[in-house]
Amino acid sequence: MDTFDSLDDIQLALLLSLIANQHCILTTEPSHLNELTTSVEAFIESSFGLEVATVSFEPETSLDEFAGEVIREGGFVSRKSPSNLAHAVAGANITRTIDGTLPSPRLANVLLLKHLDRASAQCQAQVLELMIGKGIALMTRRMGIRSPKRFLIVAVLERSQGRVQLLPELIDHFFISHYYDSFPFDSGRSYSTYDSQDRPEEDGDNESLSSVVRKAPSISPSLDHGEVTFTEEYLDSLTLAAQRAFFHVEVKKYMMDIVSFLRLHRATARGVTPLATRHFELLVRCLAPLHNMTFVTPTLAQLAAPKVYAHRIEVCTPMEERSMMWGSNEVAVEAWLKGATSETVVDDVLDMVKAPV
Repeated sequence: MDTFDSLDDIQLALLLSLIANQHCILTTEPSHLNELTTSVEAFIESSFGLEVATVSFEPETSLDEFAGEVIREGGFVSRKSPSNLAHAVAGANITRTIDGTLPSPRLANVLLLKHLDRASAQCQAQVLELMIGKGIALMTRRMGIRSPKRFLIVAVLERSQGRVQLLPELIDHFFISHYYDSFPFDSGRSYSTYDSQDRPEEDGDNESLSSVVRKAPSISPSLDHGEVTFTEEYLDSLTLAAQRAFFHVEVKKYMMDIVSFLRLHRATARGVTPLATRHFELLVRCLAPLHNMTFVTPTLAQLAAPKVYAHRIEVCTPMEERSMMWGSNEVAVEAWLKGATSETVVDDVLDMVKAPV
């Protein structure tokens, strides 16, 4: 537990993504984007020993430029059916060996994608292929570049008022999202999406909740990299512990109630997908070993829900709101929806759904 006590929420989000072998979104104010990217890169390299490739997207960024930033030397695999997006690797920065032959390229362990929401649909589709296919296909050689065992994509975005401007399929494949706010918090407030005083407490769980997620935000890594290193074996042990976490049927029912209420919430247009439900359970499992538990609790579900659904849920327009089908006044519905966000939808549901005792 001492290891996790030293981590802030951004570092926890990265650790959870690596434990789950999934990908995450980090958002912040525009003035802090570069600082956040630099801090994340330094933390990953120092604490996990993973190679990081940082790409800053603009609308004119090509597939060649993208591939040239993320491909390194070493790691070819055979592939019979290459994707038509594979020609992107032609621009990779790969040097020839002494005998004139090309070394085998490979992907960096971690891809930090700044301004991914500005990227073209082609580049976003290539990122989606990396998530699903775990690699980039080479059309010219009918071969593929496989991603490493530990492969993480982190989208670093400026905060927006609505849903992030990414392809819907790409949004759905991001495991969790986290918003970094540099404004000071009271030392007693939770840095999670909700204050712990607003949720029912559980015996034996409140202490671990406080130690892991109730942190004041810090843009600089808060742990001494010389003392703490998350080795491959340690990450594997956390992944195994997450897979073995015990689910009581009442907790499972509680989570399914949350999903149902999210889907049926008046302000929800779309976003509560089957993949999101699987990610919801996966995150709850991954939180258990970080709290030094072999089982999951309702509090862990409450912690997980905002992180899984905040970037997925799209708030409906007044004309999409369900009561309009039965003659509701559009002005009244518009006033009710004013200020509604994915975060408020999740908070409403967590308030409505009663946790098992």
